[in-house]
Amino acid sequence: MLKKTGTVILLVMVMLVCAFWTGTANVMGAECEHEVYCDDETTCIICGKEDLQEEEITKVVHPFAYCYDLATCGSCEQPIEEGSAEEIRHSLEEQARFYPEGSRHRAECFCGEESEMQMHIVKCSQEDVCFLCGGEATDPQKIVKHENEHLFQDDDYHWRECTLCNKMTMPKLEHYTDCTDPDGPCGLCDRAHDECNFVEGKIGVHKLIHEVAGEGEERYHVATCIECDNVIMEHEGIVCNDFGSDDVHAVKCVKCDYAFDDEEHEYDKGVCVRCGRHESSCNHVVYCNEPNVCILCGIEDLIESEISEIRHPYAFCYDLSKCGACMEDIEEGSVPEIRHSLDNFVKYIPGEKGHWVTCACGKKVDEEIERHIKFCTEKDEPTCSLCGAKAEVLDYTHTNEQVFSDKEHHWIVCVDCGEQTSPLLDHYTLCTNPDGPCDYCEREHDECVFKDEFIGMHLDEHMISEEDGEFYHISICLECGKELIRHKGLIYKDFGDAETHMVECKECGHIFNDEPHEYKNGVCTLCGRNQKSDPEPNKKSGPAPNTGDESHIMLWIYILVAALACNAFCVMRIRKKKI
Repeated sequence: MLKKTGTVILLVMVMLVCAFWTGTANVMGAECEHEVYCDDETTCIICGKEDLQEEEITKVVHPFAYCYDLATCGSCEQPIEEGSAEEIRHSLEEQARFYPEGSRHRAECFCGEESEMQMHIVKCSQEDVCFLCGGEATDPQKIVKHENEHLFQDDDYHWRECTLCNKMTMPKLEHYTDCTDPDGPCGLCDRAHDECNFVEGKIGVHKLIHEVAGEGEERYHVATCIECDNVIMEHEGIVCNDFGSDDVHAVKCVKCDYAFDDEEHEYDKGVCVRCGRHESSCNHVVYCNEPNVCILCGIEDLIESEISEIRHPYAFCYDLSKCGACMEDIEEGSVPEIRHSLDNFVKYIPGEKGHWVTCACGKKVDEEIERHIKFCTEKDEPTCSLCGAKAEVLDYTHTNEQVFSDKEHHWIVCVDCGEQTSPLLDHYTLCTNPDGPCDYCEREHDECVFKDEFIGMHLDEHMISEEDGEFYHISICLECGKELIRHKGLIYKDFGDAETHMVECKECGHIFNDEPHEYKNGVCTLCGRNQKSDPEPNKKSGPAPNTGDESHIMLWIYILVAALACNAFCVMRIRKKKI
């Protein structure tokens, strides 16, 4: 009997603790008295419960009323008690007065609330006068409302046209049928199926609604048909881009570039976790050589009115009173960096195999030694033209090279010493200007003798392109953008590197080096390299892996110990009373 009593007490305590911990017990509070809005009488506006029945609802709330009729709900248009609506709205369309101001007008609610300036709206039968305010509408951006639009159709298209002004208000569009009735009439104009000429892809068309699904880094693009409810598209990868707004950022699909509606920033410690934007509470400070980027928060595309301070980034050691970026006068010591120049005011310190380049202040700037050189204009003595050191090996350097040309060729000559420093090269023009001058020496076209293959040349760039799961070797001209080569079929060769492999085009033999492996289950799906053949990196101790189980195991151990102690105490008390 005692054992049974103790066991019951233990079970009761564990159940109570579990119920309290998980929040499933609701012994302290009463049930929600459900309130709903008149335009959605199935969802509680207090607790959010959906699919409410009429008997569960305790109150129907009216969300708003217009200022010109406080006794009528603006949503359901039923009579209400004045002041009972949650919000008072102003109408700038109905019950409003309009006042022309130049090429626009403003609307004023009868209670005095004004709108921002609006474009004139005219009727197609009288396009020179705004029919709202009566003002003269001369702005070409004015809004034209057509008074008598009709839907027209033929065997191939449907379109809208105003019969009053004979203008087409919707362009000609091809007939289509919906996915729920692919053999039925056109989904817009209802023209019978056998009377329409449907083009490919217009039969059984899905009407898609695009959404971002998932959470955090696992978000993806999903497109669902609103007609048949089928998921038509699922693309992994959502990217958010900051375009300068404090409130929202742009969102698009990585795979198909579909642009979603802008979404609000999600700031954490002042930085948006999705696009990386910093909150603009910062007093923006910029450098004079980059005046659109804040050096404190990193926000880009700043305008002049957003900048609180302009600073100078550096000065050169030989003139600390001038900014090295904008060359304006500054206070000495006001810049965060002192730079040393290897272009102006330099010294050369001779060494055995070369010389070092140092700043005029004596600080060695370039840690690497440079080879001795000899200018072409100096005598044939074995001394370096820069540091003066005698050396057996000197790099011969020309001091003044210029381009020369005749009708057939161009070449380079150093005018200081007279030596020709390049071979004779043929004239050529590029594809973007085949009839223009030579692209290299700029000699006029009619003054050159061109070989046929050198007129309108392409500057090509080779790359690997993936399309619908197939890989191609393509070549695109960097000048005109034309695709020059499209070869299907690539050979992937493992040359012993753990990170990259070599790719060869089957058709032309072009080689791509250092293309990354694509490992799956430890094997590259392209070249077949097995990661197990790579030497294992040195293992370092680190934190335990995150398994995703965030339950607090020690808490449950403490609860169990407490329950067992309580059980033992109860048993001892019962035994003592019995004795």
